[in-house]
Amino acid sequence: MAKVYLFLGNEEYLNKVKIERLIKESVADEYNINYYDMEEKNVSFAVEDAQTAPFLCEEKIIVLRHPKFLTTAKLEIEHDIKGFVKYLNNPSPYTTFIIDASKLELDNRKGVVKTLLKVAIKEESESLSDVEFVGWVIRQFSQNNLKISQRAAQTFLSRTGTNLINASNEIDKLVLYCMGKDEVTEEDVINLTTKELEQDIFSFTNAIMEKNKKKAIEVYRNLVATNKFEPVQLLITSSNNLKDCYLVKLLMEKNYKQNQIAESLGVSPGRAYYLMRDARSLDKERAAELIQKFAELDFKIKTGQIESNTGLEFLLFSL
Repeated sequence: MAKVYLFLGNEEYLNKVKIERLIKESVADEYNINYYDMEEKNVSFAVEDAQTAPFLCEEKIIVLRHPKFLTTAKLEIEHDIKGFVKYLNNPSPYTTFIIDASKLELDNRKGVVKTLLKVAIKEESESLSDVEFVGWVIRQFSQNNLKISQRAAQTFLSRTGTNLINASNEIDKLVLYCMGKDEVTEEDVINLTTKELEQDIFSFTNAIMEKNKKKAIEVYRNLVATNKFEPVQLLITSSNNLKDCYLVKLLMEKNYKQNQIAESLGVSPGRAYYLMRDARSLDKERAAELIQKFAELDFKIKTGQIESNTGLEFLLFSL
């Protein structure tokens, strides 16, 4: 097995599958497989680990995630680039070093990137075309002994988009829902899957709940930049989501099941599934606080006290 792998391209899911396959084919056990998030740890920690002999095993695997020091992005961590380059030029014989640079655009002017491209085996995964995606969906259900028609698979595509991570989650949900059946129908797809835009709004609302300022701003700006949502619409939708989630939390405390919650709120089973998932970890006090803040901001926007984009960004920066 080669000692340094570099995974590139926009399709994070396919790279994840390839990395998992590499790990499975290795002789490394769970005690000798370590992951490092480069947004949280200096690359020096990964290098030091890679240079340490494996524990009661012949091989060790190190996986780097989010290596933004290979791009032009501004970083909060001052990575030990010299040490990393030195390692790349002389990798440990017992360590397989995997760099997952999915969705990142490398800065080819950097010496570290030039060295990496020279020594690493490169794997690149790009987003599937619509035709490829539909075929992939059909195969995923087939592996679970379920049929799905071309039309139902097309409907699945129109609702989830071609992001394979989101699609995989939706497929898992449908497989569970259709247990004991032979086929996933178009009606099943419509009732259970969550539209791609709704996923973005869930991400935005959850980031606010978790006080993840960076993630909330990133999702917000993407939604506005792609004209998917105006700030006021996003504010209202997120507030309604929080209210629904708060209500679901109360219903779950009364032992309501998914179908009962869907009926009570007048939503699809798929929507109820996500609301229940989010409600399980919901901090009711935090939710009530945010609902109040959203209401106050909505009032200020409607009465002309503040511009919508400015007001919402100010709220996000105050997280």
